[in-house]
Amino acid sequence: DEAKAVQKEDQEKIDNAEPLNEDQQAEKDALLQEGFTTWNKRDFNLFIKACEKWGRDDVENIADDVEGKTPEEVKAYMEVFWERANELQDLEKINSQIERGEAKIERRQKHTPCSRG
Repeated sequence: DEAKAVQKEDQEKIDNAEPLNEDQQAEKDALLQEGFTTWNKRDFNLFIKACEKWGRDDVENIADDVEGKTPEEVKAYMEVFWERANELQDLEKINSQIERGEAKIERRQKHTPCSRG
């Protein structure tokens, strides 16, 4: 299987890689401080599902669905997520999932009668 061969080759590169020098380690540490080290795969998945449920711009509701994250944390994550989304391997799948949800929201809004006062 081609994928397994690529994975094996990548793992060999990792296994045989030279350790980081002092400058590289300092850069790595600095970058980790800038990143979202408190976000894990579960948080990522909750974020994607919440974007699908509420639409990609509804920070408050998305934050409610991503347990343990404040609206400020979600907003910061969201900004970087959409700036760097093209780096994700499964971006097409993620985008379709979110767009399907946004289409449902739009259909619901069209079918909800406006109240008149």
